[in-house]
Amino acid sequence: MKKLTLERKFYLLLIILVAVGSLIGWQYWPYVQDFLAKYRVDETVYRYASIIEMWTRKFGLFGWILIVFINVLQIVVAFLPGEPVELATGVLYGWFWGSILCVIGVVIGEAIVFLITRRYGIKLVNWMFRKDVTETKFFENTARIQSLTFILFLLPGVPKDVLTYVAGLSKIKLGDFLIISTLARTPSIISSALIGGSAISGDFTMTYWATIVTTLFGLIGIFFKDSILLWADTREEMVKKKLEDSIEKRKENKES
Repeated sequence: MKKLTLERKFYLLLIILVAVGSLIGWQYWPYVQDFLAKYRVDETVYRYASIIEMWTRKFGLFGWILIVFINVLQIVVAFLPGEPVELATGVLYGWFWGSILCVIGVVIGEAIVFLITRRYGIKLVNWMFRKDVTETKFFENTARIQSLTFILFLLPGVPKDVLTYVAGLSKIKLGDFLIISTLARTPSIISSALIGGSAISGDFTMTYWATIVTTLFGLIGIFFKDSILLWADTREEMVKKKLEDSIEKRKENKES
C-alpha cells in the first residue's frame, strides 16, 4: 500500500474534520436557527436583498453584461479566483440566472484563451505562468486533453488555469473543448451560485449544505488529484499498447 505524503495526510484530516463537523453542526442546527431568529438576521438579510434587487433593476441589461464580463476576465486572467465571482453572481441574480450568466462568461473566456493560445503558442503560456509548460504531458494527444479536461474541471480544488491555456496548444477542436469543459464546470458553478443565492434569500439551511458539499468535493479533488492524473497517464499507455498490438496482429495476418 502506498504511503501517504504529509500533504495528503493533511487534506485527509481536513476531509474528516469537515465531514464530522457538518454532522455535528446539523445536529445543533435548530439552536443556530433560534440564534438567527433571536437577532433577526433574516430581517437584515432581507433588507440587503431589497437593496441588491434595486441595484440590479437600476442597471438592467448593463448589469448582466458587466457580470458576464467579470466572469470572462477571471478566466482570461488565470490567477483570478472564480469562486468569489460565482458567489457574488448568485447573490446578485439568484442561483438560476447567476449560474447561466457565469456559464456564458466562462464559455466566452475559455474561447478567447483557447484562440489566443492557438495563435501565439507556447511562448504565451510560458510567459503567463512563468514556467516551462513544455514539461507537462497534457497536450501530447487529443484523447489525454479530453479526459483530463473533464476530470480536472469537474472536481473543485484541482488545477484548471494552466489546462485552459494548454488546451489551445493541443490538437483538440475548440467546440469539443468548450463542450467538455462547460459540462464539467457547470456543477461547481451551480453550487457556488446556490450558496450566494440561498444566503441572500435567507435560506440558510441550503447555504449550509451547499457549502459543506462544495467544500468536501473540493478537498476530495485535491486529495485524489495525483491519483487521477496517474490513472489518466496509465490509461493512455494501455490504449497505446492495445493499438500497437492490434497493428502488429494485422501485419502478421497479412504476412501469413
